Amino acid sequence: MLTAVSLSEVFFFKMAATFCAFLHLLIVLSGTKHSPRFVFTSIFLSEILLKISIMRHFLLLVAVCSALVFFSCGESNDAPKQNYVQANIGNQIFKCYEDNKLNKDTVANTFDFKFGRSILTSGTKKDTTLFLNVTLNRQNLAIKFPKTTKAQTFNIYRSDIASDSTSGYYALVPKVAPAEGLKSYSTLDMTNEVAINNKKVGEVKITRIDWKARIVEGTFSYTAFGYLQKGESIVAQPDSVVVSKGEFYYQWKATLEI
Repeated sequence: MLTAVSLSEVFFFKMAATFCAFLHLLIVLSGTKHSPRFVFTSIFLSEILLKISIMRHFLLLVAVCSALVFFSCGESNDAPKQNYVQANIGNQIFKCYEDNKLNKDTVANTFDFKFGRSILTSGTKKDTTLFLNVTLNRQNLAIKFPKTTKAQTFNIYRSDIASDSTSGYYALVPKVAPAEGLKSYSTLDMTNEVAINNKKVGEVKITRIDWKARIVEGTFSYTAFGYLQKGESIVAQPDSVVVSKGEFYYQWKATLEI
């Protein structure tokens, strides 16, 4: 049952309705993309508020405003997903975006982000692989895996064949090359030790590969083993690095040959 209302109450409800309409106008002018459901809801609720502006049902107003908040906040973000690589190096989190503005870049001139295709040949063996190689804050992380048309898991083995399809790498990038040589960590068997060759040390799991949308996404983990390289000399080291909880997402440009 409707009852008489004060001028102040009518003014309050009309101001609320006007605010909703103004909010919708700002959304349109800003160019922000919303689904038809949100646009229809905001206009519909504005009309509802106008119709109940002579009513004293405060709880109804609260319900209507709550519905507007739900529909506006519930819409998905239209911003594209960012290309990135992330992993735990030991117990430290490493995350690198292709867009360097999103990175916590604390060391100047060390950032690099590469994705592409490589074709490696060893004897009669020829592999076409995809790779991600990123550097940030003097840390370099890389993975390599076979070019594939479907989601699947590739095991990483210790192998002395550089062209083997799946591998992982990690290194600290020094400001100046040390006199004793450069230290790096690799899943490859750099010294061809028969005793350790072909042991599984990790995996790369492709969870999504969409050639039409040009997207590859997945997870990875591996143990990389230390090597010291000076000139042509490579000496195995006793330490290793555990790379865990790795994940990546990459959407490549149509101009990139893959």
